[in-house]
Amino acid sequence: MTVNSTLDLIKHLPEILHDRVLRHWQDWQAACDSASLDPLAGSSLQQLGKVWACSEFVATRMIRNPALWFELLEQQALDTSYQLSDYNQLLSKLIPCEDIDDNQLMKQLRAFRHQQMMRIAWRDLMNLADTRETLRNLTDLAEVCVDQTLELIYQDQCKQLGVPTDRQGNAQRMVVLGMGKLGGYELNFSSDIDLIFCFPEEGEVQGGRSLANSQFFIRLGQRFIKLLNDVTADGFVFRVDMRLRPYGDSGPLVMSHGAMEQYYQTQGRDWERYAMIKARVIGGDRVEGQAIMDMLRPFVFRRYLDFGAFESIREMKAMIDTEIRRKGNLNNIKLGSGGIREIEFVGQTFQLIRGGGEPELQIRGIVDVLKLLAEKQYLQDSEAESLLKSYDFLRRLENRLQMFADAQIHLLPETEEQQASMALAMGYDDWARLLEDCNRHRQAVHQSFVQLLHETGENAKKAHSEGSFNDIWQLSEDAETIIEQLQKQGMAEADQVYHQLHQFKASSTLRGITATGRQRLDMLMPDLLRQLVEYSNTSQLLQRLLSLLQAILRRSVYLSLLNEYPNALKQLLALCAASPWIASLLSRYPVLLDELLDSRHLYQLKTREELAQELDQLLQQVSDDEEQQIERLRKFKQAQVLRIAAMDIHGVLEVFEVSDQLTQIAEVLLAKVKSLAWASMVAKHGKPVCIVDGESCYPDMGIVAYGKMGGQELSYGSDLDLVFLHNSRGERQQTEGERSLDNSSFFARMAQRIIHLLSVQTANGRLYEIDMRLRPDGNAGMLVSNLNAYEIYQRDKAWTWEHQALVRARIVCAETHLNSEFARIRRSILMQPRDKIALAKDVVEMRRKMRDALGSKAGASKFHLKQDQGGVVDIEFIAQFGVLSSASQQAVLTEHTATRQILRLLAETHVLSEDQASQLVHCYREYRICSHQLALQEKSSQLDGDSLGELRQQVSAIWFQVIEQAAQQDTATN
Repeated sequence: MTVNSTLDLIKHLPEILHDRVLRHWQDWQAACDSASLDPLAGSSLQQLGKVWACSEFVATRMIRNPALWFELLEQQALDTSYQLSDYNQLLSKLIPCEDIDDNQLMKQLRAFRHQQMMRIAWRDLMNLADTRETLRNLTDLAEVCVDQTLELIYQDQCKQLGVPTDRQGNAQRMVVLGMGKLGGYELNFSSDIDLIFCFPEEGEVQGGRSLANSQFFIRLGQRFIKLLNDVTADGFVFRVDMRLRPYGDSGPLVMSHGAMEQYYQTQGRDWERYAMIKARVIGGDRVEGQAIMDMLRPFVFRRYLDFGAFESIREMKAMIDTEIRRKGNLNNIKLGSGGIREIEFVGQTFQLIRGGGEPELQIRGIVDVLKLLAEKQYLQDSEAESLLKSYDFLRRLENRLQMFADAQIHLLPETEEQQASMALAMGYDDWARLLEDCNRHRQAVHQSFVQLLHETGENAKKAHSEGSFNDIWQLSEDAETIIEQLQKQGMAEADQVYHQLHQFKASSTLRGITATGRQRLDMLMPDLLRQLVEYSNTSQLLQRLLSLLQAILRRSVYLSLLNEYPNALKQLLALCAASPWIASLLSRYPVLLDELLDSRHLYQLKTREELAQELDQLLQQVSDDEEQQIERLRKFKQAQVLRIAAMDIHGVLEVFEVSDQLTQIAEVLLAKVKSLAWASMVAKHGKPVCIVDGESCYPDMGIVAYGKMGGQELSYGSDLDLVFLHNSRGERQQTEGERSLDNSSFFARMAQRIIHLLSVQTANGRLYEIDMRLRPDGNAGMLVSNLNAYEIYQRDKAWTWEHQALVRARIVCAETHLNSEFARIRRSILMQPRDKIALAKDVVEMRRKMRDALGSKAGASKFHLKQDQGGVVDIEFIAQFGVLSSASQQAVLTEHTATRQILRLLAETHVLSEDQASQLVHCYREYRICSHQLALQEKSSQLDGDSLGELRQQVSAIWFQVIEQAAQQDTATN
């Protein structure tokens, strides 16, 4: 070798690494000479020098078996990105299909492993592969070795011992679950592979000696582990770790499906849930493996929000930290502070908490998890990006630490030579800069981890618990002493608070909770009492809170939520203090507590598009499960209404904005329910078709909203007044499916389906009460009307009150043609010329009937906000009378359906004076504010008789001026 080639070999390498690289060159030359190979063939000397300086493993393997290296060069494998199929193809060519000799198989597997690990290390160190490719290649290599080895020896063992079968005589195969990084496609360069073995069910081996299936598979598992795990003169393939199986090292090596199910249902621990997040089938029977994964899913991902995961993660991290400190391995980049495990904990904590209700979180790779958490806004974009960058850095560093000697190491190097080697591998000029970046990444990771687990909040809670509020909650003193302590803390109504606590602690519900639930409650209550001091209505508020606690005691994960998120507890007290309706809503549906976690989310308005997208995502996860679809529709509505109520209480929304938002939620839900009903009907009967002028047309069904929904004036708990219309016409009006229906029947069944989805009562309530009485001919009429028939009815048969209702009607779910046709019909009906006097009489008569039926009884000292004289309905009738009496001359009056907007149009068109319209809008606004407040306070719409007296007088005066006088005109003339 010349001086120039020697310089090329060590060029750009730190001087401290020169001697080691040159020694490798001498050994390489000798190995090539003995095998008659050219040591200079293939890669440049500079590339060789860098890789040898960074990896003793690659240098040693090249020198021991040059042929493996030259095969890679011949295959151009160093410049090629491999997939799972490539590894499968390469290994299947290498190992025998029959006449298996275990010793020879072990030798072939090890040679294959070493060759592919050289390729992976080379591509990684030369920056030909990114971190994700390196991890995926390592995982694919392990999976192929596991799967092909298992299949080979299974077939061989069946020849020797017979075939294991079930009770029906069907052959059985083993299932191999890959755990941890192997399951998550994130295997390290020198990682163990964590496996669990299982098989379908007990039975007997057929065709050979008498042997139980379990014994057959235990022998198969033992043989498999020996082939991959044993260290021979050729090394090992993968170290196999079986400690994650049920019962650990003390458990059977292989378990049946049934035995595994029994174990995880009765004895599965929290750390096993964590371990199972990444589990997947990597070898053996894929069909049975999927059945096992389906069985495990409810164990790993609870259907409810599981905030107890915080405690489990915190306990596991504490155990790791204790072990790290005991061994003095603070520079451990996997398990130490700010290490890889903390990044995984961040992602997997969210998975454990929310994965049951959000199946899209049931994914394995931490990179994909963090990206999804950012999309869902559970992590801020900046935090997720920081964690992703830190993960990439630390995993590259971890792999390159292990590539040095193919050793399972996570500690930063201490010798100067190793530090120089690692700086070179990572692309740094010196070790100090690498260490600086490493520490910066670890600090950022640890900050995110601490913030997630609220460790500072935990310390604060413990401090509170040690104080007097803990003594108060424990009721460890006599009543007089505790009441005195409450008073010293500034608690209003101290004696009532004491008696409420005493009664609560004596309740049977509290006595029946688990030890874990009691521990969580004991942590929560001192903090709750401390915050209760800030409110004046303490007794009333505490009663609401205790009712909520009664509802969630047996689901103590909600107690964990309030313990883990102090802001959620603060929001809970504020909302329950302001509104018993919200307290009642949360007590009935505790899952809504999740909405209190992030005040930014709670008080943020969403656009219609954002609401629709959120609902779509919720339903996509359960597209084949109608029951879950119905529950998710309800949960969506409740969550959105809770947000609106919270913003209403805190003055974020103006009164009409509240109605607009509640109406928007209803529209999004109606549109989704209609699409679900349509899809269901089309799947059964095909699309409805009709022939018009010789052309095939596809009719649609529209939903017309009347009343508050039509006027965009919904309140909390409002019914929906709906009418269904379709535009099928012409010839051959039938669906095109095999189970064909006439179109009228199709739309009638579809309407029934919509009503069912909206109004069926479930454990989580119903979406809306539906009122169909405003359809043509009322309850005696058809459920769905043809558009032409609807127009004829409105023109020729409808009563005045039905035209009044039409003023606030609008179509909310329909395709363009049906939408425009309904708008045309509505406009033409409202613009019909009318006798103003006759109209006024009809309106007065209808108003009298409503007041008699629904208003306060004569002589009552109450004022019904909606139905009594001078109330809401009077304002609505004035607006409707104005439209019906004047739209024939002023078409603009048909443009809006909201009462407040109609009143402004009546002023602009001089149907009402500016003063009259302004007074009515003001009164209407005040009434609506009062109505919302009464709903949130769970109070009746009947107020004290002298309430809102001035407003009532103003409305009554305008009613007389506009309608009563018009109705009396012919009498005065006569």
